[in-house]
Amino acid sequence: MLAQRSYMSALTGTEVIAGGSEAMYYLAAALDEIIEGAIFLNAEGQLLWHNRAFDKLMVDNREGHLLVAAVIDVASDLSQDSQRSHKGAAGSESRSVKVGGIAHEIHCTLMPRGMFGPETFLLSLVKRTASKWSSYEQHLRNTWN
Repeated sequence: MLAQRSYMSALTGTEVIAGGSEAMYYLAAALDEIIEGAIFLNAEGQLLWHNRAFDKLMVDNREGHLLVAAVIDVASDLSQDSQRSHKGAAGSESRSVKVGGIAHEIHCTLMPRGMFGPETFLLSLVKRTASKWSSYEQHLRNTWN
């Protein structure tokens, strides 16, 4: 089982990850402005940083803790596969998950050591694709607008 840092203790916004480079700071600042959830995890699967959009995904999903677990699971699988096959070479993995009736696409990329700092880390993007309420919400918007 991978060690997991608590969600609430992870850095948000443009706070710099300890030991990260200036390039990592600028990447975090840019990712904080996108509408998809973005998460940095270390090679052990610990949550290091997340953007505001990921916070919104958590609030919108009544089972948000399971979304965090799904991100960590994808990152863990990618990290283990990379260590077994390529000795730390960069790779990526995508997975569709349904959490709390909401479908999400999780895309995880392994960022090699030295790219943005001295450590290897994983960048995960989470996109909400659909929910069981999407068509009903759209119907209400059309009816009441």
